[in-house]
Amino acid sequence: MKTTHNDRALVNFSSPDPITNHIVVSRVLPDHSVEPIGIIYPDFGNEEISAMYASTDNQGAMLFPPTSDFIDLENRFERYAKELAEKSFMEDMNRKANEFGGREESIKGLRRFKLNLEVKLLSR
Repeated sequence: MKTTHNDRALVNFSSPDPITNHIVVSRVLPDHSVEPIGIIYPDFGNEEISAMYASTDNQGAMLFPPTSDFIDLENRFERYAKELAEKSFMEDMNRKANEFGGREESIKGLRRFKLNLEVKLLSR
């Protein structure tokens, strides 16, 4: 498991699968659960270069161009995990803002109802 400088985004690289050699990349969420964010496909077929690594996201779309530098790939996945964390944080904040906005409208409606009820009771 590798941590970034701010220790907020954790990236976990699995051991290569014994049959396919695929490496699953996961990010560790704040509650210490793990979410897969990509797969690394090593290619040992090129004789000039020891290995080439192609990486995809969970849907199979290529994330980064193939590279022979695994450290560069680790750094890219760390940045990608940070982007995903920021994106999910913003989605959560927008969801909460919408929820609180809806609550505010409900409270205003209740206050108007209460005010109308009080006026009706006083006018009797």
